[in-house]
Amino acid sequence: MATIRRRQPLTDYDLVTRSQAEIGCIQHFKSGRLSRYLEALSFNNMGYGLAEKNFNKSQDLAIYNHAARLYRALLIIAPILQRQPLSVRFDWQPGHVLSHFRIFTKGNIKRFNFGVRCIERSYQPELLIANLDRMGIHDQDYIEELVELYDRYNLGSGRTLQHKLADLIFDPVMLYDIRNGFELRNGNIMYRLEKQPFDGSVDIRKNWVTLQQYSIRSFDNSKGGRHLEILLSDEYLEAVRTRFKDALSSHMSAHNKVRYLFRIVFDVVHVARWARSADSQMIELRRVLTRGVSSLAGTTPAVLRIPNRLYTLWLEQLDTRLLIKVPNFFLYPDRVEKEVYMNFFNPFRGGAL
Repeated sequence: MATIRRRQPLTDYDLVTRSQAEIGCIQHFKSGRLSRYLEALSFNNMGYGLAEKNFNKSQDLAIYNHAARLYRALLIIAPILQRQPLSVRFDWQPGHVLSHFRIFTKGNIKRFNFGVRCIERSYQPELLIANLDRMGIHDQDYIEELVELYDRYNLGSGRTLQHKLADLIFDPVMLYDIRNGFELRNGNIMYRLEKQPFDGSVDIRKNWVTLQQYSIRSFDNSKGGRHLEILLSDEYLEAVRTRFKDALSSHMSAHNKVRYLFRIVFDVVHVARWARSADSQMIELRRVLTRGVSSLAGTTPAVLRIPNRLYTLWLEQLDTRLLIKVPNFFLYPDRVEKEVYMNFFNPFRGGAL
């Protein structure tokens, strides 16, 4: 006798990701095409789920509802933003950005001239509406929702976590097609690589350049080609040393200092795992931390494990893979696990770097 299997009921996650797959296939969105999701229970529930995950300390405040509203709007437009060329994507990590530079500075491509510019965020609602139209978004109700959110979060009195979340929506829209030459957008930062020098450019075959937390430079290799050296930037290393010093000189108990130092170690490794040339830098950080914790060793022996943990954890998590572009994950909703998917919308990611 045949066995009858009951279908599992679709979750909010299932409904949202399936809707996003549909959105990702459409080029022009007329009236109601996007705004219908503003009222969809699944999108609202997922918005609150993301707010609970990333704004969990604000659940009793109005900020929690505002964050959920931002997330709802972001979930709707995200599949459209994901397909923008030369733009950091939701599923990118720092390794993807660094891989972009590794690929386009190879000897056969020869984009060695580097430049960076920061586009100041300014209040331009007319440009917002115009760019949405250029992106194929003609749904007036959804446009009005974005304009209202833009009025709330653009150029606020302080750059809060909510502003960083709003940036995930508005940076790609406001900077739509603003590139000068071969530029990669990361938030409101534009990184340019060209084969020929341009105004303000630096030849990375001759000079180190800073890429947020990293420093990069192109060198000859033994096979007659070129490779990209990736270090931690001096500014980032100084910030790490300051964090160690502040933690050790704080008024916390020795036990809490150990816990906090381990937290810093995990933060550093999360950044340094992509710095494939940073061995000597990590050894030096271990040496600095060893000297710093020596005063606690008498009463708290566990502190002596921290410096070695910093270095061994970095070696364990070091990732030297060349991460290349993959198909738009929104088009394949069954390929991404929910927990991984939820992390893509973490405002702390800040555009991947």
